[in-house]
This record gives sequence, structure tokens and C-alpha cells, in this order.
Amino acid sequence: MNKLSSFKVLIFFLIATSGCSNKIVLRRTDSSKPVIVRMNKEIQKVNGVLFPIVLTIENTTLSKKEFGQIIYEYGFHRRGYGIELYLANKLISNNQLKVVRGRQSIEYLVYTRHAFDTTNMIHEELQPYMNKMLELNQDTLHIGTVNEFREKHPELFNLLTENDTISISYLKGKDSGLGERIAIPVNW
Repeated sequence: MNKLSSFKVLIFFLIATSGCSNKIVLRRTDSSKPVIVRMNKEIQKVNGVLFPIVLTIENTTLSKKEFGQIIYEYGFHRRGYGIELYLANKLISNNQLKVVRGRQSIEYLVYTRHAFDTTNMIHEELQPYMNKMLELNQDTLHIGTVNEFREKHPELFNLLTENDTISISYLKGKDSGLGERIAIPVNW
């Protein structure tokens, strides 16, 4: 191969890889983990539902990418209490620095924390779960999968999850601040 051909191959390689230089891909998939209902024992009403999802963060670049929090934005009147985050079935802090190495992906289990006031419609619909928690003397109850909850409570499910998004902002580099914010809608 002569120098001109080698140069053309190098230029082609640089152009082909330059478009992917900052590519982080987020994907949400369903989880088979149970939905969790929470009750406020003081007022004896259900006040929140936690839905599990799997978030895959893929780094298509050759270099590692770092990011801080995974942000779940609640569309239901901006009601929510952040998330519970698991890596390899272990609860981790959402505030710790997370790393995705080059050409790797990481899966996180994310439990949303959809909160709501204790209006009569929501309270009446979730009354059987509250009764079960009172009977068992506990403030949480595992109630089946997301699909089962959606089938039993379609209007409530749509109300709670409509227009939700999940995002990260990766770090540009040491002492460089935040890079691009990457967000996807959470389509159930």
C-alpha cells in the first residue's frame, strides 16, 4: 500500500469514528421485579408507588465516560421522590460517580418513586393494598409486575407515568464540568 492509499484509509477512519466520539446511548426495558406500594401509617393511606425499570447505559466510544446522577423526571405534576438505584442487585447511592468503560454497557435497576396526594379516587383504588399492609403491619407491599399493575389500574398507571423521562449528564473530563445531557422518554 502506498503512502497516498494509507493516508486515505487514515482519513476515512478518522471521519468514520469522529461522529461517534461522544456517543452515549440510553435504553429502558421492562423489569420482572415487583411493583411496590407504600403507605403512610400515620394517616393510613397509600401515598406512593415504586415501578421497576432496567436502564442500560451504553458507551459506544473507545474512552471511558463518567456521570453522576441518573435523573428520573416525573410527568405527574412533577411528583416524585427521586429513585432507588441498584447495580448487580445491590442498592447504590445515586450521588456517587459512575463509570462506563469504552465499548461497554452497564445495566441499572431503577425503582421510580411516584408520589401522590391521598385523593379519594387514588385512595379508593389502592384501598385493598392498604388493608393488606395494615393486616401484615408493614408500610410496603410487593404487588406484582408493572404489566399486572397496568392491567388492574390502567387509568392510575397512565396518570402516574405519562410524560416521564430519564436522563444523565456525563462529565466532559477532569474539572471540565458537565457534558451533554442525554434524555429519553420512559415509554411503558
